[in-house]
Amino acid sequence: MSFRTPDPQKPGKFTQRTRSTKQETKTEAHKAAVAIVEAAMGEAGAGTANARKVYAILSEAAKIAEAGKLTVAVGRELLGRMIEAAGSGEFKRYTVRGWFAEWLDSKRPEVAKPGGKGATRGFSRATFLRYRGVIGQLLEDLPPEKLDGDLLTLTADDLRRWRDGLRAGGRSAATCNDAVKTVRTALATARRKGILLANVAEVLETLRENETVRAVFAPEDVARLIEAAPEDWQGAILLAWPCRFTQTC
Repeated sequence: MSFRTPDPQKPGKFTQRTRSTKQETKTEAHKAAVAIVEAAMGEAGAGTANARKVYAILSEAAKIAEAGKLTVAVGRELLGRMIEAAGSGEFKRYTVRGWFAEWLDSKRPEVAKPGGKGATRGFSRATFLRYRGVIGQLLEDLPPEKLDGDLLTLTADDLRRWRDGLRAGGRSAATCNDAVKTVRTALATARRKGILLANVAEVLETLRENETVRAVFAPEDVARLIEAAPEDWQGAILLAWPCRFTQTC
């Protein structure tokens, strides 16, 4: 068998090693191989059991990279395994669909903390429905492979295509900007929690809002519309409401 161990003389480098298990059955050969690798790792300075597990995953990552198959999703999976192997706790993985569902669930009015302020206060039902409408439109626009892919695979181009699709469909610039702001807020939460290293929604340029200001619906008017509308329409009403400031709604 062939495997790699850290080079104690060259930090960050690995040495290729070849050993024979001298076993005839697959089961016994596997046990012998594990023992040989652990011993070699110990000799190379990876003394603890956790460290040996991490080095083994690093070696696996190097082979995947050499084969040209190291993608963002594979890299995140390997990183998660290393964190867990090091004993640093569970590495929670999120799909695009999974993260936005969890974020929306945390914004429901019923989970708000009584008497809280700002983020701890939660959101009104109207705000929550507007958020749900925006996220629902985004998830409907993304292809299934993107929805079920790692959150890290969501790109600024994905969001830009979605935003531009809203604009081409007749939404005002103000409505599109407000929709992007909602998604940016959701991804900012993911970044604060360490789930993302960057917020891809931040790079989207703001669409120019040069329409004449004209008020159409007051908040109390919208509240009455929501009360009278079926649940499926409530989110749509709130998503369209920001265009009350324009003449192009």
